[in-house]
Amino acid sequence: NSQNFPVQQQQQQQQQQQQQQQQQQQQQQQQQQQQQQQQQQQQQQQQQQQQQQQQQQQQQQQQQQQQQIKQELM
Repeated sequence: NSQNFPVQQQQQQQQQQQQQQQQQQQQQQQQQQQQQQQQQQQQQQQQQQQQQQQQQQQQQQQQQQQQQIKQELM
């Protein structure tokens, strides 16, 4: 029995190391998910900017129409 005991201890240590490696892999996956979320936020910001541009264009059109009406009245 005394000879078998050290061998059992070594096996246990190896198992623990494997578990640690698995944990590291999980952390990496989480980081990837966070990056994806950031990309989505950037896309949303771009969309908002586009909407603002559209509104500005509409305002310009309205001004032009008003000028035309004034000219006709004159």
